[in-house]
Amino acid sequence: MMMMAMLMICALAVTGRPPPLTAAERQRVSRAKKKDAAAAATDPPERCVVSALGGIVSEKTTPSQSVHELGSAIVNDLVPKAYHHLPGEWSALARAGGMERLFGGNLWNKGYSESAAESKRHSLQLLPVDNGPTTEEAEWMEPLAKHVQEELRKLGILGEQHVFGAMTLLLSEPHACQQSWHCDFPYQHACFQKKFLAGDGTVPYPVSVLIAFHQDGASLRVQGAERVIEFGKFSAIVFRGDLEHAGAAWARRDWNFRIHIYFITGGERCKKDWKCPLPRKGKTGRGGNNIRVCGPPSMADAAAFSAIKI
Repeated sequence: MMMMAMLMICALAVTGRPPPLTAAERQRVSRAKKKDAAAAATDPPERCVVSALGGIVSEKTTPSQSVHELGSAIVNDLVPKAYHHLPGEWSALARAGGMERLFGGNLWNKGYSESAAESKRHSLQLLPVDNGPTTEEAEWMEPLAKHVQEELRKLGILGEQHVFGAMTLLLSEPHACQQSWHCDFPYQHACFQKKFLAGDGTVPYPVSVLIAFHQDGASLRVQGAERVIEFGKFSAIVFRGDLEHAGAAWARRDWNFRIHIYFITGGERCKKDWKCPLPRKGKTGRGGNNIRVCGPPSMADAAAFSAIKI
């Protein structure tokens, strides 16, 4: 052994490179590579968690791959300090009766009105302006929406095919129930059947962004093996428009505000079969928030309710 080691050292000194591997050594290297490849194939990808302030928290996938393959990605620190005070304004708005009731459980069995009456959930479309404050009264609305869009473009989730769709304020009162399973966009749309990301690595379909403003963050229930996804204060979950989900129950004794932003696929630079607007029906106006909830793929009888008001 000592003589072989000396010969190897001499060979390295003369040739500048190690001697070739023996047949046995090549077999061991080959087996090790196959073992590593098999482990990588069976190791499931993890949801990407990034920070808008810079830095990767967890990245076995890119943000856009995480949305495409796992349904969602988490973006921490998405809300700048200039907007941290907003829940105080929203509390005054809610106390003044400026929000509408939002559906809760049993939507597909009871219908929207009865589901909303007992849900302890509320919503208000902020942009485009409908029944809520004007952009002059709430100067923060358009800059916040623009900031979120720019950050998601920097992260490679949104591309030129994406345009702003709408922004909604959500409120859960103490003991609000879990919502019925639903999708934000029609899951049957051709854009959601795309197997690959766009050429620039962005997603080719609409996405939703749910931003937490409560000190304990927020959570979203998702159909599948992982039932609850949690994210922190001033952070967001970005998810596919066809993701089957439900607003989680809220058991605490205080109010929980969130912002929900929809980015649709449309505009001049969007491919025809990628274009997917927000599902809308009917006129706008008080009691007529025209963003609609779509039936989920797990419920065959939900087709009749695919245009119910959300």
